[in-house]
Order: sequence, then structure tokens, then C-alpha cells
Amino acid sequence: MVEAEPKQHCGARARQGAFAFLFVAAVAAGAAAPTSAKADTLLTIEYVETHDRLDPDPKSGIVARHKIEATLTADNHVAEHDENQSGGRKRIFVKQLDSRGALGDNSAWATWRVLGPHKLERLFAGHGFLLKIDVEIGQDNACSVDIAFLLQAGATAMVTRRLDTGDPARISQPKLLSSQCTIH
Repeated sequence: MVEAEPKQHCGARARQGAFAFLFVAAVAAGAAAPTSAKADTLLTIEYVETHDRLDPDPKSGIVARHKIEATLTADNHVAEHDENQSGGRKRIFVKQLDSRGALGDNSAWATWRVLGPHKLERLFAGHGFLLKIDVEIGQDNACSVDIAFLLQAGATAMVTRRLDTGDPARISQPKLLSSQCTIH
């Protein structure tokens, strides 16, 4: 009896997995302290944006702070903790969310994709919009982040949940005020 050779994984998922391993290994290799290529990598993305809440309960100039902590693992998974905060001096509202998924998993809260050995993309599809975050890793674990709020074709507003009540709210397309990322 002749045994069949095992199938080789050659497709987008296998390439994505290989790129993910290379990405995590490249980040780990760039760290100051010696680390194993199998070590997890913590990526923190913080950004501040402003938007207007539209009818029926309009309010202009809402400032929101967002923090995403993503743990990238050598087995191609991403565990994510999101914190969103808005409000003035009198009241601050915070919403937190934890999720976990595989790189490229479209069923996760947000989809993470490897675009190359030093570049990641995070996509979140909301109601009437797409939040796109590109992260590029440089020398010595320096990173840069590019954030875009994209309205769906034909949409005039984004729909999200108010942090104070949890009710749906129509908002204007946010304007990015600041952004940064760090790798730990």
C-alpha cells in the first residue's frame, strides 16, 4: 500500500499565516531584550477623534478617545481589548470590549490582516461605515498608524451606539485629531 503524501497548504490562508509569523518574529527580533520568535506581541493603538451627533438629538463637537490593545500571537491569533471614552468634565462614558479571532477571520469583531512583513491592517465594518487602521512597524519596534473613517457609498452619516445610553445614534464622519501606536 502506498501512502499518499500529505497535502501541502498553499493558498491565501497559508501565506497569511506565514506572513503573520514573520511579522510577529520581526517585531520580536527588533526588541531590545532578547526574545523568542514565539513570544506574543502587544500592539497599542490610541486615537482621538471628533464628530457631531445628528438628528433627532443633535450635539456638535463630541470628542472621543479610543484605545485598542491587540495581542498578536505566533499561532496567528489576535486578542483585542477596546476602550472608547467620550464626554466632558462632568461626565465621562467608557465602553469596553474584548474579542479574539484568527488573523484574516472575517467573523471576528474586527478583521486583522497581514499586508506584508512590517504592515498590518485592522478593519471594522460598522453601520454605514468602515474604520480602517493601517499599522507599519519600523526599526527598533517603532510604529506608525494611519486611520481612516470611510462612509459606505450613498451613506450620509454613520450609525453607532451612544456611550451614555447605548441607543443608536447617527453621527457625522469623524475627524481624526491625533493618533499613536506602541509595541510592547
